[in-house]
Amino acid sequence: MDEKTCAAFRRDAVPQSINTAQFIDAHIEPVSAAEEVYLTAENSAFRLSPNPDRFSLLASRPAFTAWQLHTSLASLVQSLKAIDVVPPGENLEAHRAKSATFALLAVEQITAMFDAYARYDSARKPRFMTEAIVETASISLANMEPALALFVSCTVDAIKK
Repeated sequence: MDEKTCAAFRRDAVPQSINTAQFIDAHIEPVSAAEEVYLTAENSAFRLSPNPDRFSLLASRPAFTAWQLHTSLASLVQSLKAIDVVPPGENLEAHRAKSATFALLAVEQITAMFDAYARYDSARKPRFMTEAIVETASISLANMEPALALFVSCTVDAIKK
């Protein structure tokens, strides 16, 4: 890839990914504060003592898929913003490449979560998301993975120079 194209990915991939995550988050149904507290507590309890029955009850709650997606998108945005927050003594480009790699791994999981949420949403009446929002979000998520992969690749190339 030429230097001009790499420079564009290094400049644009992270802010565009943040915008995509925030766009999707804004178009998912809100979860009430009380339900969010309950889901967070139950999820933490499940993680401490895994019990398939407990998880089944948790996952069967109507707000679960939306809560899970909101939580994951917020975590992704935080990870993406941390790409340019370099710990003292660490190489900027190495930090950026490592951080973006971990964010890239999260995108695959979020894509699966979004697909699950979109299926859940499409089965109810009325739907929360329009078909146009689902399509835009799906395409944006599909484009985020290669953009972040190219960001990592171009950042590694910058380290080698």
